[in-house]
Amino acid sequence: MNGVEPKTCTLFPRLGHIPIDSNIIKPIHAAILSNWIYRKDTKSFKTGDSFIFTLGDGENFHKIKLSRVSIPVAAIYEHQSGGLNFGGGDLNVNDRIVSCQKSMQSYEHRILDIDNYLADEFEVFSITTNFI
Repeated sequence: MNGVEPKTCTLFPRLGHIPIDSNIIKPIHAAILSNWIYRKDTKSFKTGDSFIFTLGDGENFHKIKLSRVSIPVAAIYEHQSGGLNFGGGDLNVNDRIVSCQKSMQSYEHRILDIDNYLADEFEVFSITTNFI
């Protein structure tokens, strides 16, 4: 059809100007994670929307790994020693020591290539959706 322009839709990037108060997560990381999210105060959280991830070396985006919860009842809880536990021990964070089991119980797959390491920093996020 001559003289008729096709309808277009401008898609705005998810990488916005919202400040992120994090020492680890940068805007590009937030954009990547936000795409994963929309698949859409107690000591344990039963949720089918939980996931654990690593940013790898923080530079190479091909090294980012993500694992979704497969057993929601064991998604997240506070361990009796005071640390955080994801998936019945799949990923533990206790006093800066991070450990990852060889065989996953409640998440899809391992996100770390080593069993234990000492973390310089770690962050836990609770993501909420605001409808406008």
